Amino acid sequence: MSNSLVGASSLLNVIKCFFSPGKTVAAASSLMGITEFRAFLERERYKSDRGGALFSLVVIPANKSNSVLEADIATFFARHLRITDLIGWMDNARIGVYLFDAGKQGAQAFIERLSAAAGVPVALSAANVYTYPDEASAIFSASKSKRTEERLEIELNAFITYRNQEGDAESVELSTKNLSAGGAFFLADQALDLGQIIDIDLVLPLEHLRNLGGKSVLIKASGKVVRKERDGIAVAFEDNRVVTSTAELTAAHDIADTAP
Repeated sequence: MSNSLVGASSLLNVIKCFFSPGKTVAAASSLMGITEFRAFLERERYKSDRGGALFSLVVIPANKSNSVLEADIATFFARHLRITDLIGWMDNARIGVYLFDAGKQGAQAFIERLSAAAGVPVALSAANVYTYPDEASAIFSASKSKRTEERLEIELNAFITYRNQEGDAESVELSTKNLSAGGAFFLADQALDLGQIIDIDLVLPLEHLRNLGGKSVLIKASGKVVRKERDGIAVAFEDNRVVTSTAELTAAHDIADTAP
């Protein structure tokens, strides 16, 4: 899909989620939204891979269309969660409770403790527990199985910098196939390895958001290669994104700035 066919509201929503804080506490009357919670889990997975910390995800059936139930859930869990924990929507039928530095045993103890509390608004007996990294594939298939996160089929220019086998920095110009709050798929034939850490300079055309004379901005981020396919690589973003101007891109990669 060409850039001109992407709706302004869609691109704006992705950018909002792209820069959502990694540790936002849900308001008393609501839970973290599906897209934001998915992006949060991606960032926590990346941090765990880098630092070795574990976490658990407790997945519980719930009905997102019931606003009264959502408020009850938020109020109940606000009384029982630690400051390091977080709750959000996995999809329209399930909530997820992120438990920092908690293994399977700790997560089960958490469920037992809540089950004994008064006014439990959800069926904790139907909860499933996943731990990371021990159940990495299960935890993220659970969050993807009913994916409603907005994923744009959009081609954006990007410069990827990585370390080759000799340890030297190399930079290559790629384009995105799709983009979401938690990551992107880049069209590439370069032999980047799974787990490889890369730096990303991603050019976002602001003419899709508002009339700014065709100017663009640059998003600088880092990420990790989490999947390889024939036509490219899937990258999960790290929570370190910075907005700057295309002037920096021009200087860094010695290219002509074509924006009027």
